This record gives sequence, structure tokens and C-alpha cells, in this order.
Amino acid sequence: MKRALVALALAACGGTRATESTYHAPTVGGDEGGAGGRVAGGRFARADVEQAIKAEQDALAALDQKIVAADEADNGKDPEASVRRAAMHADRVAGAAFVAQLEACLAAAEACPPSLDEPQIGADFDLATHQFKGAFESSQSKWPAAAASIEAAACGCRTGLCIDWVMADLDRWEAALPASAEADEASATHVVGARECIWARLGKKSRLPQPSGE
Repeated sequence: MKRALVALALAACGGTRATESTYHAPTVGGDEGGAGGRVAGGRFARADVEQAIKAEQDALAALDQKIVAADEADNGKDPEASVRRAAMHADRVAGAAFVAQLEACLAAAEACPPSLDEPQIGADFDLATHQFKGAFESSQSKWPAAAASIEAAACGCRTGLCIDWVMADLDRWEAALPASAEADEASATHVVGARECIWARLGKKSRLPQPSGE
């Protein structure tokens, strides 16, 4: 119920983030040379990762100002004020987790997300009900690509609403797939990566086994 109220507030307000803060990775992967070179096993130019970090830090600073302004304007008479505040704080937690992941990516390739792009929530996702519109057709043959897409979306999310959308998408796939689909190791790896990013964007510590220190 709380997620639904937050979604309604976001739908009414158009979200808590300014659209101009959205970062989209270049379609061509950065400069091979220059200071810092490449990271993520060569997938990203260091400059692109640093640019994405800066863009999200700017978005977080703007969001902080909105949170302060909302707190100052709250006279206790607006019953929706707490819902809007919860949505903004959820966005802040998710955005900060994205920044933390990219900062870790600069030092370790295994920490890097599949993409630097921010996913766009599908038009078939109802913000009021947090359910998908229309019929859903799943097939085991499509699951590997869908699992990879879900991981990329989860690790690209910077907002609470985005995470709700990804979780709903993962849930509907897992509910529709036969048990035999779990045998696909590549898909299972993508699901683990998606859940790790989801957990981080919710402000939780990793639930996965952590490597022991050397």
C-alpha cells in the first residue's frame, strides 16, 4: 500500500528528479586514450564513468534542496506530504547507491554495472497499481535476454520508482517461467546481479556471500 501511495504521488508530481539530470551513456564507448583510460574490463571509458558520477551527484544535490524545501513548507496539514517525502528519500537512497557502485567500478571491474544508461520505465507499467497492463507472454527461450535486460535496468536505476518497476518485472517473469528455466546458469547469474543492485538501491546491505579478505 505504501508503494502504491508513493507511486501516486510520483505520478501526480512527475517524479522527484529533474529530467535534465538524466545521464545517457555515449553510443560509442568513449576515448580509448586520455587520462585514466578505460575501466570495467575495457567496456567503459573512465571519463564516461566519472561523468555519470558527476551527473548523479548533481541530481542528488538538487534533490537534497527539494527535500529541505519540502520540509520547510510542511505545515502538518497536507496528508500527502509524508508520502512525497518518502518518495524523495527513496530516490535519494537509490541515487546514492548508484554513485557508490560507479565509484567502486573505477577501482574494480567486477563492481561495474552492465550499462551506464538510466532505464526508462515502460509505458505498460501502471504507476497507481504497480502492475503491468495487458497480457504478458513469457517463454523460456526469451528468458535469457530478459534476465540480462532486467539486470541492466536494476543496476541502472536511480529512483525508488524504477526499482519498484524492475522488481515487478522480475516477479512476473519468475512467476510465469517453468522450474527448468532456473537451470540456465547465465540467466541465474543475471538474476543474482539484478537482486544485488535492487537490494543496494533499497539501502540494504548485500545479502550475498562476501569474499574473504586477503
